[in-house]
Amino acid sequence: MTANPIRLPGLYGGPHEGPLIMCEAGTDHRDYFAFVDGTRASYQRFTAFAEPERLSRYGHLVFVSGPTGVGKSSFIALCARHLRDTLKVPVAVVNYGQAAVAPDGDFDRAAKQLFREIVGVIKSESWMSKETLDSLRTRMDNLQDAYEYLGDLLEEGNAIMAVILPQKIPLAWVQNYYYLTQKRIMFLAEGANDAEEDFRAHVGNLPGRPSLFLSLGLLEPENGDILTFLNSRVDRDGSVREMTDEERRLACRAVRPAQTVTQVEEELTHLFDLSGSMTITPSLVQQYMEQALGRLFTKLARDDVARG
Repeated sequence: MTANPIRLPGLYGGPHEGPLIMCEAGTDHRDYFAFVDGTRASYQRFTAFAEPERLSRYGHLVFVSGPTGVGKSSFIALCARHLRDTLKVPVAVVNYGQAAVAPDGDFDRAAKQLFREIVGVIKSESWMSKETLDSLRTRMDNLQDAYEYLGDLLEEGNAIMAVILPQKIPLAWVQNYYYLTQKRIMFLAEGANDAEEDFRAHVGNLPGRPSLFLSLGLLEPENGDILTFLNSRVDRDGSVREMTDEERRLACRAVRPAQTVTQVEEELTHLFDLSGSMTITPSLVQQYMEQALGRLFTKLARDDVARG
């Protein structure tokens, strides 16, 4: 049994990068994605929303809301992968989700940097000539004009572009990007537990530019969601010995207090690092619980020092 079947490898053998790698070369984590606590219903809403004929005629915005650690970024990556895998036209994905927001809160500067990334992705896809790319760059002083021109170029090439926006941007910025979107361009954004009424109040609903609000929730406290997540990792990793039903039940019980995908992943990592090649037994789970309690007290003490 490997020491860590839960944390998956990153690109090219690099550090862990989450449960889903979207479109780049390297390890494909798509099969490890766990549909937990309503994500399947949200994903089905997205696939119905991303209708090819409408995508070719309008700009789109998808906003995914949920608590920190619930899996918003991985869910958005899965949605972008759906576009790339199912549409019968070329699809370029600009993954700007990990980009740092401009420290001075300058939307115009951040939006121009994103557009440079878009041009870079188009260049890597070899869709357009150098002259066309240069023409795109010269329009960046007027982003509305630049995106309109980009929409026309995508139409000429019968292509679609999905742009994953930076995490934790304010709704005012989401609204600004929404105003910029054009035919054949979809922006995908995420927010920390925003309610749909707040999203609609800030962002609005522009004619001819469909928008979709999706909400991801906390994991169910019982074993169902945690077991689904555990199975999504262990059953697809050929290097991991088969776990018995009793081991799976014990593992799920051990990490049951966790409420988000991130928390479950972290705690199962601790459990599997502790077990190594040993069978997961009640006594091993008890040892894990004692260590987990110690980690909790340490965290509370650090938080207390930070506040003091």
